[in-house]
Amino acid sequence: MKLVKFSGLFLSFAILSNCATKPILQPGETVQITKVQVTKAQRSFGSANLEEDVRVKTQNAAYRVSETGVEKVLDVTITSYVGPSPGRALLVGGSTSIQGTIQLVDPKSGAKTKPEAVFAGLYRQGGLLGAAAAAAVNPVDEEQRLTTLLANQIMLKVYGVDTVQKTKSRSATRTATANYPFSYQDESRRFECRNIASTNKLEREDAEERESEPFLTPMPAYCIKYLEAK
Repeated sequence: MKLVKFSGLFLSFAILSNCATKPILQPGETVQITKVQVTKAQRSFGSANLEEDVRVKTQNAAYRVSETGVEKVLDVTITSYVGPSPGRALLVGGSTSIQGTIQLVDPKSGAKTKPEAVFAGLYRQGGLLGAAAAAAVNPVDEEQRLTTLLANQIMLKVYGVDTVQKTKSRSATRTATANYPFSYQDESRRFECRNIASTNKLEREDAEERESEPFLTPMPAYCIKYLEAK
């Protein structure tokens, strides 16, 4: 599967899926989120830093929106993650997305609000050009764009559009610090190597069907440890 060269990305945008929906908090209810807990339903979703990136961005967004009122814990479960993939873009579409569920938890009683869905996506064209565009996207950069969008979506779902808009320029007195388990350079290389392996696999299958030599992307030597890792 020989991909044409493509220098730019297709125009992308985020669906603000929570803008028109009712927020979790009632009108006049004042709440501050003092702790964010993030888990992902499948270990394979995104990079090893995904949970921590969602946590720190959501916590800092929460500090900006409100630092007064009843203290709550926010539970976030990532239920789906779709990163950039040339093969998927060619066959299905070039869109990327992250979605999950959130609940506010009372730290004293343990009482929880009902699970609410949150979603953020970046959209690109599919087909051959979409596959070329996906190959040009750094998966780690894309993940960080999606987590930033998701943190904003979570605030919209918890507090509502009016409150988020009113506080968008507010400076918080506290800042959460990220504690990533791996460097993003390391994660970028892992994604790069697995993407090359996936693309080459598809090319071998296509070449076998057309009975010709495959056009393979060279695999860097540093990829050995990433491809062997489970």
